[in-house]
Amino acid sequence: MDESFYSLFNDDSLYCFECSNKLKPKFITRKIGDVKLLSIYEYDETIKSYLFQLKGCYDIEISSLFLNRIKSGIKLYLRGYELLPIPSYYVEDEKRGFNHVIEIFKHLGLTMSFILYKTKDYKQSSMHFNQRKNIKNVLAIKNGESLEGKNVCIVDDVFTTGNTIKTAIELVQKYHPKKIKVVVISMTSYRDKWDTN
Repeated sequence: MDESFYSLFNDDSLYCFECSNKLKPKFITRKIGDVKLLSIYEYDETIKSYLFQLKGCYDIEISSLFLNRIKSGIKLYLRGYELLPIPSYYVEDEKRGFNHVIEIFKHLGLTMSFILYKTKDYKQSSMHFNQRKNIKNVLAIKNGESLEGKNVCIVDDVFTTGNTIKTAIELVQKYHPKKIKVVVISMTSYRDKWDTN
């Protein structure tokens, strides 16, 4: 295991320096309407591999790797915000034993609200670009009144077409939060094709 001065004083030391060093933050910013979106990484082979290890191999221990080296900066960026994770269908979470988005972002130690949910199983990864718009019929919100006057940040793992995030924003906006932000772990190459209006 390679050691670095950084690893001696940070809680990501269960990972070797090489594994941590493969993650190269890009901090891509966009806007969806008037909502600011921050993508931390490009959806490259490293991110794809680590997300598969977390989601597909159920390796919950890797969840802290995505944000640990930039944790203090992300916490500062989200100071005063409540996190709203994009959900998986509950059957997927039960099978895996955890929700991967929650596991990634819980390492920030910020308040999370689990009010977004999916009404049925809906795997966008296997769908055509245009089919993904049907997420509007699947994503829902409960107890949205709790958001009134709050600063909220919608969080997810991968931003592809933007349909899920747009739907989540529309659901959240109905309850008049003070501010909305979006933070995603990664953004795919579709980013130049989606409409931000």
